[in-house]
Amino acid sequence: MDKVKKLLENLSPSKVLDIGTGVGEFITLLKENLPSYEMITGIDIEERVIEMARKNFDDPSINLEVMNGESMDYEDGSFDLVCLSNSIHHLPGIKKSFNEMKRVTSNDGYILINEMFKDNQSEEQQTHVVLHHWSAKISRMLGKVHNDTYNKAEIKEILLENDLKVIDEIEFKYVEPNTQESREQLSVQVGTILDNVRDKIKDHEAYDEICSTAEELKKRVIEVGFQGATQYMLLCKKH
Repeated sequence: MDKVKKLLENLSPSKVLDIGTGVGEFITLLKENLPSYEMITGIDIEERVIEMARKNFDDPSINLEVMNGESMDYEDGSFDLVCLSNSIHHLPGIKKSFNEMKRVTSNDGYILINEMFKDNQSEEQQTHVVLHHWSAKISRMLGKVHNDTYNKAEIKEILLENDLKVIDEIEFKYVEPNTQESREQLSVQVGTILDNVRDKIKDHEAYDEICSTAEELKKRVIEVGFQGATQYMLLCKKH
């Protein structure tokens, strides 16, 4: 994480916003790597995950709210640093979301984008890519917006197309345990994911393919192993 700390070392934002915060994983990264801040606000459209996030933080400088990142309640220029981590592939409308991000970013503020990508991964990391795309397809079968991840070049192109100026960029990895025990646990989790949604997707035309991929994944996890896909972090300004 030294690369992340160096990327953020000259930032001292007062108000930080994390869009699509989920259970707050990226907030933890910000807390550990920003030199200083006054308040970090995390928003997510799902009330369930915000309730989970609130259990993860007993900190008056962390504020968590249920809100749609495409239509936020905040005034123009409310935040000095606006973040979006591993969420571009979840956006129903990329242009609308980025316009809203730029709106709530102060004129002197920064936008921080972090996104896993699918190309140039190790064999262990490719397990993560395959697993993610499999679970994303299940989500789409359930009517949710969850696209496959992008190539690294595509991520940067999205930012440029939405009038962001890239100031700096890095790649980094979350190091995952890759023991025999962790492989076996993940293999079981793949089966559990499918079991939890089986009744909801069993009549879908892609059901057999999902089941077949699940068996291949369980075998791959054991034989190849698993590591998180490399993350692409870009520090940007509004044009």
